[in-house]
Amino acid sequence: MGILDLIDYLWILFVLGWVPVLIFWLITMNKALDQVSEDLRTMSPGAVWLCFIPAFGLVWQFMVTNAVSEGIAKEMLSRGIFPKEEKPAFGYGLTACILMACCIVPYAGVALSIVGLVLMIIHLLRISEYNAELKRSGRWEVFYQARMAATREQMNVPYQQYPYSQQYPYSQQYNQQPPPQTPPPAYTPAYKPQEDNSKYQRKDKPENPFG
Repeated sequence: MGILDLIDYLWILFVLGWVPVLIFWLITMNKALDQVSEDLRTMSPGAVWLCFIPAFGLVWQFMVTNAVSEGIAKEMLSRGIFPKEEKPAFGYGLTACILMACCIVPYAGVALSIVGLVLMIIHLLRISEYNAELKRSGRWEVFYQARMAATREQMNVPYQQYPYSQQYPYSQQYNQQPPPQTPPPAYTPAYKPQEDNSKYQRKDKPENPFG
């Protein structure tokens, strides 16, 4: 068996492994983009299936990898979760896409593509972990959209509804003199104690009837 026959067998092995891996990879990318809020994602979930287009898919896979990494990072930050990486699993995905694009290189292309296929599996597993983490944290889109709608409603209130004169007093109100104050009336007690003239309170001695 010559070198050409070995390359043919490697191509058959690569194609047999590439088709199911690509399908599972696209399903995982679709789930990841579906968990990202609409105003944070840069690609719709259904657009990942354009990777099946011949030749165009080799370029589109780079766009999918970047959109998924950025979308997961933004969604996690919006939910108050700090991701372990600035762009989750982007390094594995980018390397896998570069090696998969090397399939057009004669002879060595098939070997590089097989290595890229292995990295694509690793990238798939890493994105699956982030998908599970986002799923555990709960769906945030409903609460986020409600909060943004309430904010927009407050910002779109007509200006005439809150005139300036009701929010802030006129400047001349601060220059007015305070009203004159009248002194309080003198205090007159309502009860006056009466002098006790009884014989039991006298200081002098009682008269001696025998003296």
